[in-house]
Amino acid sequence: MLALPASTTVFDAIGVGHWFMYLTGLVELAGAVGLLVRRLAGPAATALIVFLAFAFVTQLTAMHGENAGTPFIFMVPLAVIAWHRRAETAELLRRSR
Repeated sequence: MLALPASTTVFDAIGVGHWFMYLTGLVELAGAVGLLVRRLAGPAATALIVFLAFAFVTQLTAMHGENAGTPFIFMVPLAVIAWHRRAETAELLRRSR
């Protein structure tokens, strides 16, 4: 995996180790793969929205608002995907009970 200097700076500012940067990358990758699987697209989009909400809070607190709007750019298309896949997501949740 790549550890770009800009990324390491952000995670250093947050105060977590580089392990958290790699964990974040794995979560993002899992979400991206989930978006490609029709049945999982809705839940993956919803999970990525939650993930990006935490990224927004982190940008506001640890980075003093620098690039805080960036997560919202990605939330919009994810919200569209989650909305259009809501019936499949509900069916998936009913099956898991």
